[in-house]
Amino acid sequence: MASPTKALEELLRCCTAIHIDAQRFFYKPSEGDEYFNHLVDIEKQAWKIYDLLKDRMHELSPNVLVSSRRFAYFVLNYRDKHVEQDELMDEHDITPSLIAESDKCLREIEDEYRLLTRSSIVEELAYTLPAGICPLDVTEAINSMYSEALISFENGCLTSSIAMNGKVIETVLTALYTQITGGDADKEKLGADALINRLKKAGYPFKGTLKEQLSIVKVHRNKAVHGSVVIPTVDEARGILSLARDILQKSATYNHIEKRKFR
Repeated sequence: MASPTKALEELLRCCTAIHIDAQRFFYKPSEGDEYFNHLVDIEKQAWKIYDLLKDRMHELSPNVLVSSRRFAYFVLNYRDKHVEQDELMDEHDITPSLIAESDKCLREIEDEYRLLTRSSIVEELAYTLPAGICPLDVTEAINSMYSEALISFENGCLTSSIAMNGKVIETVLTALYTQITGGDADKEKLGADALINRLKKAGYPFKGTLKEQLSIVKVHRNKAVHGSVVIPTVDEARGILSLARDILQKSATYNHIEKRKFR
């Protein structure tokens, strides 16, 4: 896992600890030494944030640096400047500022963490269909669509990513169908299932679990696009990206000599 991801995870741990302790501080009130020790524990976590910022500044984005530094400063000045006001706020059922500030910082770091995680996945799943598998214009279209699916995923547009991956696969199948049989899938109004069946009858050697993978992509694409109220998860979108790349790679193993055997 990349160092920036680890740095963010450490920040998340510190901020989460403060957020949990802040809620215990107000919703499980303590007295005397226990009250004081509770504040000290919260401040220790803030010092850990400062240590992280000092030692791993180069691994963190400007937004995270600013929000984390601001939050650590707030916590270390909390005992002198905010605690009495927060106690009054808690008495009137208003969320204390320590809880609100820790929640805000956590959300900002979590947003950055999700973006960084998706970016590392995109880097891992990047793929370009080589020339010569499909006609040049089709190859360019497939690579453009797959790139768009990756960009959509990276930006959190999971439904768009799944839909685009479905289109990538249908385009590959259509191109293979035309090359192998000479038919026109558009004129014949062939869907993905029909294309798979026609290609199989024509002798196309579906590699490994390719047919099963295509079925999985179809199910997820239909669920994401056709009237479903279910929002895709990151894991689902990542899985479909991985399947799409695998299908593209398997298509690339189908060489021109094999193609000529089925004409």
